[in-house]
Amino acid sequence: MRKYYYALASFDEDIKIYWVKSFSKRYAKFKLIKYIRRKHRPTGYEPPLKFIMYRYCKEEKPILIYKEMSLW
Repeated sequence: MRKYYYALASFDEDIKIYWVKSFSKRYAKFKLIKYIRRKHRPTGYEPPLKFIMYRYCKEEKPILIYKEMSLW
């Protein structure tokens, strides 16, 4: 079963949701970090140092995996 992961990150006091498909939380973490860095680094904007990561599998409730993860 494929697991869906997403992160809630705060940019300019706003909440953004990023979706990543992965089988493991470690690989999902690396994919999220890579995506967020690629999206916000070229603009010169420094994203927050911490974000929250959840797991979601189709009809289940979201499960908190990492309370806070560092981007850099």
